[in-house]
Amino acid sequence: LYTKKYWCESSKNLGYNWIDARMFKPKIIQVLKSIFFQNKKNDYYIKEMRYPKNGGYRSFIKNLAEKANIKLNFEVVEIDIENKIIKFTNNEAFQYNNLISSIPLPSLIKMIKNTPVSIKNAAEKLYATSVILVSIGFNKIVNFPSIWFYIYDDDIIFSRAYSPSLKSSGNAPKGKSSLQCEIYFSRHKPLLLNENEIKNKIITSLFKMKLCEKDDIEFIDLRKLQFGNVVFYKGMEDDRKLLLDYIRDKSIHSIGRFGEWDYLWSNQSFMSGYKAGIKINAL
Repeated sequence: LYTKKYWCESSKNLGYNWIDARMFKPKIIQVLKSIFFQNKKNDYYIKEMRYPKNGGYRSFIKNLAEKANIKLNFEVVEIDIENKIIKFTNNEAFQYNNLISSIPLPSLIKMIKNTPVSIKNAAEKLYATSVILVSIGFNKIVNFPSIWFYIYDDDIIFSRAYSPSLKSSGNAPKGKSSLQCEIYFSRHKPLLLNENEIKNKIITSLFKMKLCEKDDIEFIDLRKLQFGNVVFYKGMEDDRKLLLDYIRDKSIHSIGRFGEWDYLWSNQSFMSGYKAGIKINAL
C-alpha cells in the first residue's frame, strides 16, 4: 500500500538501489533481540535535524536570495546547444558558456533544439509523481503523533502528513497549530477529484483519525505541484545516465532534485547547485 499511495506504483515495478543509505540494515542478532526486548536505541538514518526557530526553511536561503540577481518571468522556450543560446517566451535571448539548470530533466530535454531520437525516447520514459498539498490551520494545539507520519489505509486519501508547527512553534501563531497533507498521483494513477472534493475528503479523513473536530479547523489551503517525487522504475538509472551524460557534454550542468532526477533532501539539493558553481569556476 505504501508504494501504491506514495509512489503510485506497484512495488514489483520499482527499483530499490536508491534506498541503500536510507534503510537501516540490522544484523540477525538485532532482529532476534527485538523479538524479545524493546529496542530504545535510535537506528533511524537521520539522528539529528536542524530547522530555524523562526522564518521557516526560507530563512536558510534568504540572505543568498537578497544578494542574487534574480530575473522573474523568464520562461525558457528553447535551448540551442550548438550556438549556446537560450530563448525565452518574452522574446529575449541570452548567450552562455556554461549553463546551470534546475529545470526537471525530462522537461529540459524537450527544450533542447535538435535532440537525438535516443535521447528523446529516454526522456519520455522518465516520470515523477505529482502532489496535492493541503495545508490546514487549527485554532488550537493539536496533538499529532509526530512531526511527519505516513498513512497506508485505503480509506484515507492522503499518504503522508507533516506538521510545520510541531517542527517549530514559530511556524504558527501562539495557541494554534498546522498540518500539511500530501496526496500523490501520476500518469499511471490519475486523481479524478476536484478541489472541493479533495478538501472534503481530507476533513473526513482527519475526523476519522480523531485528530480534530470540525470547529477546530480555521482554514484550508490547497496547492498542486507538477513534480512531487522522482519515480525509480526498474532501469530508470540507465535512462537518467544517458540524459545527464548527453547534457554535460553540451556544457549544461543539471542540479537539484529534479535536475539531477534523484531523491535528494533539501540540503543535498542546495549542495548540488553549489558544487556545480564550483565546478564551472574551476573550468
